[in-house]
Amino acid sequence: MKIMARKRKRDWQIVNYSYDITSATVPEAAFVVARRMSDLWGLLCDEHQRVRTLINDQTAEDDRKKMWAEFNVFAREAVKASGLNWVNGPEVLDRFTKACVAVAKDSTRGWPSRGRFRVSLTHRWTGGGSDIATITSRQTNRLRISGNILCEPKWLEKRETLRSGEGSGVFEVDGKTGECIAFRFYIHRPMPSNAILKAARWTGKYTPSFGWKWRLTMTVEIPPTGEEREPSGKRCAIDLGWRKRPHGIRYAYLVDSDDASRELVLSTDFSTSSTRRSRRAITDPNWLHPPTSHDELRDWMEMRDRNLEEVKAKLRTLLSPLPDGFVKMRRGGLWKLMNELPDGEAKSVIAAWHEPDTRLMKVQARQQERMARCRDDQYRKMAVTIAKAYDEVRIDAAGLKQMIDDDKKDPALKAADRNRDIAAPGLFAQHLKNACKKYGAKCIVVEPNKTTATCSVCGAAIAPGPSLVLRCENGHAMDQDENACRVMLSQTWAALERKPRLRKKAERSVEAITENCENPDEVAVTRSP
Repeated sequence: MKIMARKRKRDWQIVNYSYDITSATVPEAAFVVARRMSDLWGLLCDEHQRVRTLINDQTAEDDRKKMWAEFNVFAREAVKASGLNWVNGPEVLDRFTKACVAVAKDSTRGWPSRGRFRVSLTHRWTGGGSDIATITSRQTNRLRISGNILCEPKWLEKRETLRSGEGSGVFEVDGKTGECIAFRFYIHRPMPSNAILKAARWTGKYTPSFGWKWRLTMTVEIPPTGEEREPSGKRCAIDLGWRKRPHGIRYAYLVDSDDASRELVLSTDFSTSSTRRSRRAITDPNWLHPPTSHDELRDWMEMRDRNLEEVKAKLRTLLSPLPDGFVKMRRGGLWKLMNELPDGEAKSVIAAWHEPDTRLMKVQARQQERMARCRDDQYRKMAVTIAKAYDEVRIDAAGLKQMIDDDKKDPALKAADRNRDIAAPGLFAQHLKNACKKYGAKCIVVEPNKTTATCSVCGAAIAPGPSLVLRCENGHAMDQDENACRVMLSQTWAALERKPRLRKKAERSVEAITENCENPDEVAVTRSP
């Protein structure tokens, strides 16, 4: 049955489907639009900074309101004069406004500023959206896709991903001239055929390792299935962090109401049968195999650093005087120096180092991206498993941001910080929030109220520390992350249930914590009490 587009309702889920582009022919018109958007963003940043410098503690409230009202008028006029269409112009202003509001809510964020040049082109379907099937029609102009990108909802419910092969399409850049972007991509995730298309965004960023990387993101609205979730009667508590374990990095610990517990561990070894066969076949000690684990990746980066220092040591004997900032120069600085030097031995030394280092850098970037994709896939699947199994999920993650930014860390905690970028517990919290919303589970973020410093057996105090197992005053010893989960399920929440005001304060949405922990990447060490 065809679903007609209609105005937004709260009971319909909004989902973003993103696809990495394998190949694309991007016309110059796309970069022209992107430069106009970048210039508009920079103009808004400069004017906003000028207004902020004029306002001080002595400025009267009425004068402040007048100056910000004048800025709003300036911003709207700048959008009109930018030459952008009715979608991309207001899109820049909307992003700028959201960035300013985020700073007002969290003063640790920086004000919007001029950033790196990126491409972001948007199409919107008004009037409630359009039937998703229109993107496969030959009559559409803004976005047209060929391939098995649509799938019946009943098949998508059985599997999170259904590989449908390769697809192709066009994305309109300029409706007046008819210039379009032709692209090909791999359909790793089909969309439900009853969805409503709300917007499509073509984004791209330039990386030294891979050049321009393009992505197509479609925002769709999915109608409810009409089937209610069967309650399991179970609830669980999850403690996030980044703790190094013998078989990987623990990014969370889970304890449920049935007294079952397990640690959620991210493996640091991402080798495959193909890479293992390759290493067995090639035994040459001088052969550089691509890194397949985070330890090998660290060794790879250290090798590149040693090569860089060797080149700089040679240049110290060849250049006199040394250029400004030579001590802190990295790869980019040496590349600029090579282009400025006249032909000679110093330039040849940098050129002989730069070409093999470029190959090493591309291998490193490719493996880092692959490891991040594997981690993201594991987190998404684990989040879905938890959301389907439990009616209520409690996360003790509100202290992650404070723990990351704490300048008075214990030395053991500082040593474990290198695991944070690997584990990214905040990313898992975001996936868990999305999964709970999709499958009807209740997700609650718990304020860290001495969950580690209170014994879950007797309620006695526990002296916090970096050790995995902590002991209370009465001699009860337990894994500190497991203890925190049990406290959330028993004593702490029993008290909160008796005090509705405290409970209401504690039951904040996971969105708040994941906003504060944009990229908290490493497995849990010790949470502050």
